[in-house]
Order: sequence, then structure tokens, then C-alpha cells
Amino acid sequence: MPLLTSNTKIDKSVIWAQKQGLEYEAVILQMNPGRGVCVNWELCISTCIAFTGYGKFKNVRAGREKRKKLFLNDIEGFKKQLKKELTNLVKRADKKGKIPVCRLNGFTDIDWGQKLQPDGRIIEVLFDGLTVFELFPVITFYDYSADYLKTLSNKIPNLHLTFSYKGNNLSHCWKLLYSGINIAVIDRLDTRQLFARNSFKQVDFDVHDFRFLDKPGTIGWLKFKE
Repeated sequence: MPLLTSNTKIDKSVIWAQKQGLEYEAVILQMNPGRGVCVNWELCISTCIAFTGYGKFKNVRAGREKRKKLFLNDIEGFKKQLKKELTNLVKRADKKGKIPVCRLNGFTDIDWGQKLQPDGRIIEVLFDGLTVFELFPVITFYDYSADYLKTLSNKIPNLHLTFSYKGNNLSHCWKLLYSGINIAVIDRLDTRQLFARNSFKQVDFDVHDFRFLDKPGTIGWLKFKE
């Protein structure tokens, strides 16, 4: 089973980008969310978009769970396969004259920088001392994250992070916005009351998923998925 695939949002984003004169070869890593792979997973697991769309189907969830178990139980095997697939991504993009793009946290919130500590364990996610971002500097990586410190301190040149509003991190959202970092918000009446009236640029994040193209200090709205 491949680790890196695509989905409707990624395919839609590639087509949107082409209309802007931009050519991307894009992939996404989709694993089930939850303990060990998400920050504060208890707060948002019940409304996670992982269980909407194709995520409603058992075979899709089973595939995502298989990737997650490989990550948690055989990190060396996981890293070997991920390195191979990212190498192939770069080759495909180069052959087509496109820019390689990867979103590693489709439904998770893993810190791919150095080490993880899910359930008290330390999982080494370095590749011979290098992060995946250092190993593949030609790839544009991007993700959404609810990890405030990870988002605030991100200085990785080929990683763009958008902070996710989760209902209990409003003060963090404002601090990040004033620091030029973008936030994603589910479009509801209560969130509109919180974020609609201000001077920050506001856009529809459902138009495309390539958040690295957004201007700094942007509030992005996402429709609530049933």
C-alpha cells in the first residue's frame, strides 16, 4: 500500500493552480487521526474531516489505519517507504516540469521536525540525522496544525504551516495572525462572530488547498463537513 496518494481536494487544487499558470505534482499522506499522531486529539476527533467524504467508507478508513499502525509500530519501515515515495515524487515532477508538493498531515498533526512522544514513547523521525524537509529541499511541504508552538517557531524554508482554530485557542489565533501566520476556521455563526470583523484578509479555503500560496496574515474559511 502506498503512503502518498491524492484526494478530491488535492486534485481540485492542482486544476485550480493550472488555471493560474502554476504546475504542481502534489501528494498527501492520509492516516487516521487520534492518539499518537495528533495534538489535543480528544478535542476534535468527533468532528474531524477524516470521517467525511470517502472517509465514511470502511475500506478507506482501514487503509488509513494501516498506514498509521506502520508509523507507530515500525517507524524504520515507514521512513524507508516514505523516502522512496518522496524520491519518486521529485522524479515525476522533474520529468513533467512541475513543482513537487507534499502535505504530510492529511488528518494528523505530527511534528516531522525531530522526535515525537506519542503515549510516552519517543519515535525518531529523522533520516540519518536530517529532517524530511532537509532531505527533500526541492519539495514544497505544507500542513494545517493545531500545535501553537510548532506553528509559531516554524523556520523551515520549505514548510508552510496554517494554524487551525479549535474553539479553545482563540488567543493563539490572534497572536499568530499579528505575527503574519495564517489561520483556518470552520465557517459557522459563532466563528463568524469571532473572526469576521477585523482588518485581516479573509478568503475561502475550500477553493483550493495550496496554503503556501496565501498571503501572510490571512483568515481562511472552511465549510463544515457533515
